[in-house]
Amino acid sequence: MNSSDTSFLITIKSQGFNLLYFQLFEKKKILMVDASLLKNNSNSNDSISIFGASQMSKLFNKHFDFDYEIVNINPDVIALYWEKAIVKKIPVKLNQTINFQKQYQLYDTVKIEPDTISISGTKADLEQIMFLSTRSVVLNNISTSQNLYVDILRPYKFPKIKIFTTKIKLSIPVEKFTEAEIDVGVKVLDNNMKNIKLFPDKVRITYQVALKDFKKVNDEMFVVVTNINKIKTNK
Repeated sequence: MNSSDTSFLITIKSQGFNLLYFQLFEKKKILMVDASLLKNNSNSNDSISIFGASQMSKLFNKHFDFDYEIVNINPDVIALYWEKAIVKKIPVKLNQTINFQKQYQLYDTVKIEPDTISISGTKADLEQIMFLSTRSVVLNNISTSQNLYVDILRPYKFPKIKIFTTKIKLSIPVEKFTEAEIDVGVKVLDNNMKNIKLFPDKVRITYQVALKDFKKVNDEMFVVVTNINKIKTNK
């Protein structure tokens, strides 16, 4: 949780040739520290791990094989403050701009898989994160279905959170559409009167449908009603 020092300044003494060779030819080494092995002082609210000069000296000696003497290590101690992480599932928000070729449209909803992902972090951070956004997806002049993987954007305000899923699969179903017409009879709603006639008693509906579904459409799929009871009886 704290912004601790991330480096030690180690002063060593050795023969000049060893030091010169070390500076000229030795590659930079990263010394990995297993935090679970550090001395730990904890209570119900927080946890502190201590990494001191003696531990740094042992770690340093394991990685360098020339003769030298460690004169000084600064700082003497690095303290790491920990807070227990929790896990939370949050929705993914798609950032998209899609344009289609003429006569082509979205056939169904855009599917995101997974549409929720798990993140972990401190309780205070996770309480402020309501969703995660994807990188911007821009598709122009498309006429076929699309399947692609999109990166999840890490919230810059919360650099310490861990995101368990970094990509989502995006499925965009696209079909060619055509315009058609159909005549549908008008039904009278809540008719308390007798001898009602409608002129006309049918209406023509213009609709758009995917070409592959053209033959599936019939007049039973549409309902047109009129409420006669709203008409004044002397009209």
